[in-house]
Amino acid sequence: MNRTKTRPQPLMLMLLIALVCLPQASIGLYTPSLPKMTAFFHTTQSQVQLTISLYAVGYAVSVLVCGILSDRFGRKPILIVGMTMYTVATGVALFAQSIVTLIVCRFFQALGGCCGTVIARLITKDVYQDHDQIRVLTCLSTAIAVTPAVAPVVGGALETLYGWHLSFAVLLVLSVCMLVVMCFGFSETHLNRNHQINLRTVFRSYGYLLTNRYFLAYCLALSLAWCAYFSFISYSPHVLQHLLGVSPVFYGVCFALVVVGYITGTTLTRKLSGKWGLDRMILYGSILSVVASLFLFVVNTFVGLSVAGIVLPMMVVMIGVGAIFPACHAAVMRPFPAIVGTASGLFFFIQMISGALCSFIVDQFEGRTQLPMVSAILLSSCLLFVSFYWLGWRKQDSEVRTAA
Repeated sequence: MNRTKTRPQPLMLMLLIALVCLPQASIGLYTPSLPKMTAFFHTTQSQVQLTISLYAVGYAVSVLVCGILSDRFGRKPILIVGMTMYTVATGVALFAQSIVTLIVCRFFQALGGCCGTVIARLITKDVYQDHDQIRVLTCLSTAIAVTPAVAPVVGGALETLYGWHLSFAVLLVLSVCMLVVMCFGFSETHLNRNHQINLRTVFRSYGYLLTNRYFLAYCLALSLAWCAYFSFISYSPHVLQHLLGVSPVFYGVCFALVVVGYITGTTLTRKLSGKWGLDRMILYGSILSVVASLFLFVVNTFVGLSVAGIVLPMMVVMIGVGAIFPACHAAVMRPFPAIVGTASGLFFFIQMISGALCSFIVDQFEGRTQLPMVSAILLSSCLLFVSFYWLGWRKQDSEVRTAA
């Protein structure tokens, strides 16, 4: 029996926003502290940056499986298990005395906490009527976009006050509060559950998607755009704070400016995609990213390292990336209505794994220059343009566009 769908309630909306923002805040709050954490743990820059790479791996696994598990066991049990895992991992990370402990905790933070990224959207479809779903999903998308801009600024202030421990203490308090609300103030929303999981069907769908040129075109475009962004996320604390000597708070401001570029790109796609089409938005976004990343590389290789030389070109790169993200998400779901959940989970999984792999490779070039970061951003942008141009823009087979 279906539950009567209701209008958005403030407490439910706040919980959904918290669920999608927590994974973003878990990165942004502590990135200003990465250089200080290197000294605290008496380790290397690449080891500390593994806390971001392994977080991305946990994020990828979480979004791949939690939707399927929530269809089988319900939204509430999966959220409670995930948030419990996140809370325990955050508590252990707060008192970690070795970098290995922190890296492991970061993986389990993501594995548990990032399930909210998918389940919050599923709850929205369970609970709200169609016209209210659009309003709520818009709120969630806005919150996801704003959090990466705000979190590093807040994290920089927390680092200045007490160091990296305070950021993890804030995350621990937030997760405990969310867990209490889930246990005592949240009712199950998925009443007509599928009590069997057909793994054969799931893997057959994966095989179909991974050999579908249409899916691969948008998947590669999104993944490479994410690689460009993730290279900046993982390496910019070293470049801006260690090499250029900016304060944690100013680093947060620089990161926020880059995110403003991303928000600008998403806004352009929302306003212009109806006129230009999704493919054209992706193509133009990839061209803009290539031009800006080339300028970033040339300035920082032949002119010299500076804050403006990093932040300003990167803002333009992120305008292109911001235009690509929503266009890819919208375009890739259209041909697969029967397996939209599977396609969405695999899409997200490949994106996050690609970012983690790119970050891991870049982190191996630990050194005293900005070249690993700017080179990775340029290479990702160029591959983005080439892959989408040949797989997406030039695709001729109309059956690919209308695949079931």
